[in-house]
Amino acid sequence: MRVFNRPVAWGGEAWLWHCLRVRGRWLAACLLLLLLLQLGMTWWHRQRLDLEAGQVMAEGLAVAQQLGASLERLAQSEAPPCSMEDYALMAQILRDYQYTADIGRTVGDRLLCTALRGQLAVPIALPAPDFRLANGFSFLTAHRLAPRDPIPLDLTLYRGGVAFTPPLSFDSSYLAPEHSFYLLDGQLRYLFRILGKAPAEGGAPAVNWFTGLRRCSADGILCVVAQDRQPWLYQQPYGVAVLGLVVLGLGWGCLCGLPVIPSQRRLRVQALRRAIFQQQIQVWYQPQIQMATGKVTGFEALSRWQSDSLGNVPPSEFIPLAEQAGLIHPLTLHVLKQAVDQCAVLLRRHRSLTLSINLVLGPALTAEFFDKVRKRVLSRGGRCEQLVFEITETSAVGFANIQVVCDAIKRSGFRLSLDDFGTGFSNLSWLSHLHADEIKIDKMFIQALGEEGVAGRTADMLLSLTASLPSVAIVLEGVETQAQVERLTARGRHWIAQGWYYAKAMRSAELAGYIAQHGVAEGVTRASVVCG
Repeated sequence: MRVFNRPVAWGGEAWLWHCLRVRGRWLAACLLLLLLLQLGMTWWHRQRLDLEAGQVMAEGLAVAQQLGASLERLAQSEAPPCSMEDYALMAQILRDYQYTADIGRTVGDRLLCTALRGQLAVPIALPAPDFRLANGFSFLTAHRLAPRDPIPLDLTLYRGGVAFTPPLSFDSSYLAPEHSFYLLDGQLRYLFRILGKAPAEGGAPAVNWFTGLRRCSADGILCVVAQDRQPWLYQQPYGVAVLGLVVLGLGWGCLCGLPVIPSQRRLRVQALRRAIFQQQIQVWYQPQIQMATGKVTGFEALSRWQSDSLGNVPPSEFIPLAEQAGLIHPLTLHVLKQAVDQCAVLLRRHRSLTLSINLVLGPALTAEFFDKVRKRVLSRGGRCEQLVFEITETSAVGFANIQVVCDAIKRSGFRLSLDDFGTGFSNLSWLSHLHADEIKIDKMFIQALGEEGVAGRTADMLLSLTASLPSVAIVLEGVETQAQVERLTARGRHWIAQGWYYAKAMRSAELAGYIAQHGVAEGVTRASVVCG
């Protein structure tokens, strides 16, 4: 008898119950995966939101501390208000505190004078403060002293003094477009500033774990309410379909015993994102030397990443990773800010020094971007022509607006350098229409000097070509041996050299000592530009 091989005859009710039970398990599994996916996505978004909230908090505390210090310093002065001694003190305060745009004296609700406006012919009546703290500080937000003022200013008042802070004191270029940030006092009663694309009116929104977060400083002075305006994937176009496909894929993978493990590349991208927004990427500087005198003409800013989890990651690895992951713009912003701030004192002290920074060409390099950089350089006391932006042919591959970016660099008053010159096919054509101030010869040509064959002849030809450009500075990369120095010096050209023969990259704290030891070259031949 073949009882066990006979097919089972399903009754109608039994078949229906079996289907419901099997499909119910699938439905429960899909719902569980959907919940886990949403929680994971929300957690991932909160990590970036938390990083940006920390940056907003740091900038807010810097502004608050500088305003408080400047007004406290003015209040302790015994000089008569609006006297020459008082003006000298206010001018010194403006030099010492970058976030104080102007500072002045008040009597009652009348503004008598300021450091920049001088003695007012008619005192300006100030409205009642929007908010007052128990320690005597009061605030006016977005107030115009005169109808012709181009932008409204934030006013902080304290014991007969008033400090002005422009709204542009906060940089929101690093914020994700779907994030909004509300800077409030420690009691969450007064809204100082809104960053991001959010309605200008109204207070901070109520947030929960899915839609945002709230962070307050350790001293309880300021709080930041951060909001994610797009917290749910399924609220986006075709979000439900995407979630459905993801759920089915995850369910099938789990049933097949194939767990979803983050790839090594994704882990490195996450680590790089944290390093950028937590300011773990450090900037080192390699000197550029005038070969004829041995004196310093400038420095090139170089990124360094010492990761807690990955160890020392060389730029040749994390720069391409940043380009592929869409992180090159925030990385460039971080390097720019750090380099300009760290070198500000040296650039003010030595007006012929230059600071070179590499740019990867992309759509984020707009005229507005370079205008922000210009304002930051000027606010630190530097000159625009001291900043050199280096572009390479490899970074321009697939980018159609090279001329637009180069024109924006020149209009803003910065210098333009063609990096790794000679390594591509279009460099020579660049000379005719990009109007570069500087050309950097790639190290492969310097290392080929004196060699027989095509490489050596190409190096000689390239050096002869650039020698015929007297108005353009020529920087030679990768100068590492005495023999190379002797061959280059014998050609009779006032080259600028950069390489291990003269110095390796160093921290910003070592720059002043290096300059004191070698001196600063004066009158280096460079094209003239105007700092707009």
